Parts: sequence; structure tokens; C-alpha cells
Amino acid sequence: MTAAEEGVTLREHLRAMVSPQASDAVGPDGKSVDMEAFLDEAVSATEARMTEEAALYARIGLPNDTFAVCGVGSRFDNRLSGDQRGWGFSLDDMARLALPPVRYEGAGRYEDSPAFRRWLIVLTPEDCRE
Repeated sequence: MTAAEEGVTLREHLRAMVSPQASDAVGPDGKSVDMEAFLDEAVSATEARMTEEAALYARIGLPNDTFAVCGVGSRFDNRLSGDQRGWGFSLDDMARLALPPVRYEGAGRYEDSPAFRRWLIVLTPEDCRE
């Protein structure tokens, strides 16, 4: 997602992410890390996970991964505060996104629950449009 936002390849994005930490890293053999070999493996593994995710969405009947990537990327980086670690949708919005039916068994609205408010920000389907 970030690579696409930045207009770079997945390999270029991963290189930028790990290069600062890897510059002084050594392998178990005491030699410098082979960045190209690492990137070969990382890109392949990431692409395989993307394929697996697409198959999962298809298997559970979701039209695409919009709900999963909606809150990811630079446009949401500054929205988290305190203990918040991610994002979620109201039950009505989950239905609008064609997610399988979800039932919240707590009191009140799901997005108003103490746990939701502590750990998540509320997104809407409109937030998922570019």
C-alpha cells in the first residue's frame, strides 16, 4: 500500500524500510547481511501473502480487500492517539462494506464500547475511497 502511494516498487519500499537497520547488521556467519538475497525472499514472501489474502477474501465472500486496507497508509498515520493501535467500522458500515454479518453482544453501539474507543479509531466506508 505504501509502496503504491509512494510510486515505488515493493522491493524499493522494503529496501528503504530495512536499509538503516541492516547497514551494520551481520549474519550468524559474522558477514554483512546480503541485502539483495534478503529482498528476494521478502518480496516473494510478501507477494505470496497478498495472494493468500485475496484467496481468503474470495473464500469468505468479500468483494475485495477495501475494508482491510482502508486505514492503512500515510493519510491515516496521524489519526491514532493514546493507546490506539488500529481502526474499525460500525456494524452498519461493516454491512455497507459487504462484510459477513457481525453481532456485537455488548451494551450500546460497538464503536462506543470502551475497548473500541481505547484501541481503535472509527472509519467509514467513505474513508476507504481515494
